[in-house]
Formats: sequence, structure tokens, C-alpha cells
Amino acid sequence: MSDAKEPKAEKPATDKKGGGKEAKVKKGGSFFGWFMLFAPITLGLGYFYPPLFMLVVLMAPGWLALLTDTGEDRALSVCIGSGTLAGAMFSVSGLLMTPPSFPSAMLLLQQPQSWLVPLAGSAAGAVIFYLIPMMVIESVYMRNQTHKKSLEDMQKKLIEDWGPDVRR
Repeated sequence: MSDAKEPKAEKPATDKKGGGKEAKVKKGGSFFGWFMLFAPITLGLGYFYPPLFMLVVLMAPGWLALLTDTGEDRALSVCIGSGTLAGAMFSVSGLLMTPPSFPSAMLLLQQPQSWLVPLAGSAAGAVIFYLIPMMVIESVYMRNQTHKKSLEDMQKKLIEDWGPDVRR
């Protein structure tokens, strides 16, 4: 027998209000914290660099999706945000045709055509989010039905070759 003591296992952190339940470990900062960090920087840079200001404003559907998406992987906000980003970049390219200035950015933001493309991109992202899983489910179902039919045909062929005792 040795005199060395075995190390004690540490108890998991408990929540005082939860009656001894394990505390959920948070993976990152809160959205509000990140917003408070980056909003002044982005708006400050946007004042000095109008394309960035225009991009931040046109990304409003993406920001809204990020705030309201409660999914674990935030796939809906990724789909909507990427479509919105593509549309916003298209609208920002109109600002880059001339020397970028804050008044010209504001004029472009007041035009409905500048908003139409990012909103269409966000709609396309939402359609992709809801349509792709259904398409995958349907293709897996069709593949399984085809496989089932091929197994039934093979079973019929084996019954013809070996007799009905093969079925057992």
C-alpha cells in the first residue's frame, strides 16, 4: 500500500439558483457586447469611408436576422446575411463608380433600387435555408425507395432461382 493520495475529482460548477444543476459554459461574448465594441468603430470609419457606412446600413436584414436567429448554429442568419452581403456589395459598387463621398452615399441610400438588391438577396438566402433541407430529404427518400425496389427485385430473382425457402 502506498501513502500517495489519489487526486480528488473536481466537482462541476453549479448554479446557485438551479438547485445544483451544472452551469452552462458560454462560448463567446454576448451579441450586445460585440455590438457595443464594433458599432462605434464601424460608424466612425463609415463617416470617414462612405462605402463602409453604406455597406453597414444596407446589411440591415442581416443584422436583424443575427439578432433574431435562435438556432444553435445560426444557419438562418448565415444564409440571409450572405445573400444580403452580395446584394449590398452590388449596391455599394454604384458608389465606387464615382469618387466616394458621404453625400453621394446618402443619395444612393435614399434610392429604392439600392435597397431592392440587398432585400432580394436576403429573401434568396431565406429561400435557400428553407428549401435545401427539403430537397435533401426528398433525394434521400428517393434513393432509399430505389434501393428498396432493387432489393425486392433481387429477392424475387432469388426466389425464382432457389425456390420459396430462400425467403425465410
